[in-house]
Formats: sequence, structure tokens, C-alpha cells
Amino acid sequence: MPDEEWLSTGEAAEILGVSSERVRQLAQSGKLPARRTPAGWIIPISAVANLQLPGRGRLITPKTAWQVITALDVRANIAAAKQAIADRRARYRIMGLIDDLPDPENQPEPWRRVLGGRGYSTRMRAHRGVVQHAAADSRVAVGGSDAMPGRYGLTKGRTVLYVSNAIEADVTAQYHLSPDRTGQITLVTVPAGLEPRGGFPVPAPAAAADLLDEDDPRARHAGANYLKTCVTELRDTGWLHYADQR
Repeated sequence: MPDEEWLSTGEAAEILGVSSERVRQLAQSGKLPARRTPAGWIIPISAVANLQLPGRGRLITPKTAWQVITALDVRANIAAAKQAIADRRARYRIMGLIDDLPDPENQPEPWRRVLGGRGYSTRMRAHRGVVQHAAADSRVAVGGSDAMPGRYGLTKGRTVLYVSNAIEADVTAQYHLSPDRTGQITLVTVPAGLEPRGGFPVPAPAAAADLLDEDDPRARHAGANYLKTCVTELRDTGWLHYADQR
């Protein structure tokens, strides 16, 4: 398709966690739809997203992850869901994906994998006095415990900031953010066009996904519990079956 995003064999290999040679083998065998060019094989990102290798889960694209977050956020509000996920087939696919996921309290890993597609997370460090200013930036959306309804009785955790990949470099430079595995900030970079609205908290299911990645077991439990509540409401209202009916 003209608007398809194409990857090199190296880029596809990095996403799939295999070697470039393995990607070329998959392309040559037809197991991975690809096109051969004078510069080598190019692979549509949708094909990479839909490829399931033995022992590995299927890659979740940012668009799919945010559609799942949207569906969980609107819950039983069918009109809002139809507006947010306009394509009926996409709604059906997203509802099926949610329906297939296990109880997040008992098995959080599949939820981490699906919602982990929402963006690329980097631990960052900044001067303590700068963090508050970065969180108040109108281009930035705040996640984590700060975006949870009622805070779920949680103490303040890491500051989670969501930014578009189009402005990531500007934000990190302006606030002097530097990569640090023990930093007090998690910067979630989201592809432009999918990023949450700046100046506001992220949707609560995205914040719950942030909590699943926290070190504090209470935060992880709160995130899993919130996601379970969303799924329970979807099931109780028949929402998970709605896309099959319309």
C-alpha cells in the first residue's frame, strides 16, 4: 500500500529480536511478506507486527496498543468507542485481543507485552527542581500514579512523561534530561499522531500500564486491579461482543 511504512532487514531484525540473515530467510521463503529492491529486501511494518515466531508473542504496534487503551478507557460507552475506533473491523479485532488476555492480577506479563507497545520507555534523570516544570509543559502528558483516578492510595512514584517522538529531542534538551537506569523520570516516546494530549494526564489505562512496570509491588497491584476493573465492566455490559454484532 502507498502509505505503508517499510523497514530494512536490519530494522525488522531488531524489532523481532532475530538476526538480519533470519529475516532474509523468512522473506525468501515467503513466510514474511517483503519486496526485493536493488538495495535489498524491504518489509512492511504491518507484516512484522503480524509475524508470530515460535516461542515469541506477536509484536504489538503502537497503534494497536493505543486502540486497546482507548477501548479500556471508554469501557461501556459504545458511542465514544465508535468515534475513537471508527473502523468496525478494528474494533472487533481490539475487543477480541482484550477478551483473549488473561486476568491481569494473576498474569500481568501478557498485559505488559500488549500495552508495552504504546511507546518506547527510557529512564531519565533531571535536576529535582526541573521535574515539576517538565511535567507542566503543555507539550507533555503525565502518566503513572499522577494520572490514576483517586491515586488508588498510592504514594508518589516515578514521574512518567509522555511525549511525541517529533519533540522528544527538544524536551530532553530543554529540561536537561539524561539517560540513567536509576533516574526518577520515565520518558515514554510515542509516534507522532498517537501521542496523548499534552498538558493533561494520559488515559487511566495507560497510567495503569505504567504502574505495571514499577518496582513497588503495591503500584503493580494497583495497575493490574484497575485494568481488571476495566475488563470486568466491558464484559458485564456485553461490550466485548458488540463489535461482533454491529
